[in-house]
Amino acid sequence: LDWRSNFFNVVFHIWFVFGLMVYAVLLVPVRAFLVSTRAMCDQRAAAGENPEEADLPQDEEERGGDVTVPARAEQRDALLHALVVIGGGVLGILILFKEVMRPLLKIIAPLVLQFVSLLGTGTSFWGLPQTSQESLVFLEQVCSYSMVTTTNLYLMFTCPRVFKRRQLTAWAVLINTYGHRMLWYRSSDERPWHGFDLMTIALTTYFLGILHRRTLGKYIARYWFVPIALCGLLWPAGTYGRLDETPPHEMSLRIRSTMMEAIFVVVWLCAGDRIAHKEIFTEDKMVFMNDWALIVFLVHKAVHMMLPSPTNWLVILGIGPVCYIRRHLP
Repeated sequence: LDWRSNFFNVVFHIWFVFGLMVYAVLLVPVRAFLVSTRAMCDQRAAAGENPEEADLPQDEEERGGDVTVPARAEQRDALLHALVVIGGGVLGILILFKEVMRPLLKIIAPLVLQFVSLLGTGTSFWGLPQTSQESLVFLEQVCSYSMVTTTNLYLMFTCPRVFKRRQLTAWAVLINTYGHRMLWYRSSDERPWHGFDLMTIALTTYFLGILHRRTLGKYIARYWFVPIALCGLLWPAGTYGRLDETPPHEMSLRIRSTMMEAIFVVVWLCAGDRIAHKEIFTEDKMVFMNDWALIVFLVHKAVHMMLPSPTNWLVILGIGPVCYIRRHLP
């Protein structure tokens, strides 16, 4: 086993942790902005300038009533302003990454290939370029990925200022992220950008909320089998394999798989606190599973490299009883 020349792939599972650390550092300014934006929206709601921002009624339907002609005109103008600001910004970002950046890619491509070659052959597993042509294609794809990420950040900054309800921002970021993933092909090298986009979605939802979360969460927890049934209908029978390693070029399959991921993300954001029951740990005494999962995450790659099958699996499963005994011994 020549692990020395392929060290990049030996610690592949730790790159997830490393990615979280990098995302956390990069998003520090964004977090500060979201904190101030949340405070600004709360102040507007408390002052009565924008009662839709209040936390208590954020998941209730707006009460009906007579709307005066000036009020209708104000709503129309606000909608047009939001469309111009959001649409114009998104169009500008599209032109920047699809047209303005294109001449620079041929200059940068050789430098990227030289850097990737220093990381070893394991970089091919992550979809990184191995030839000059692949390097140019890779940079074109990077522009596409960065366009989505930049658009998400733009929406995060502008939506709370053009929408009456800050909670719409999370839906705008979700639609932008998964709309692009459905319409345009994204290779396996896109995973770092997607991780950043997911953390952006999480931060937006945490600080600004997500409209109708309580209502959606209640019904998702009550009818938990509906999202599972939808995913079963979306998944084409007979399809197998890891689509993150070999993303589908066929649009139909790409839309189906992306919709499934979007369903799971929405379920987690709206009902994650309702689905995970504390009784799993307080009554069922399954705390040891946390220990087992952490240990297996850290050592499973080494076990698979050093031990043949099925010994490797027996060792991984055997860690579970050890963790159980450790937790329950006096």
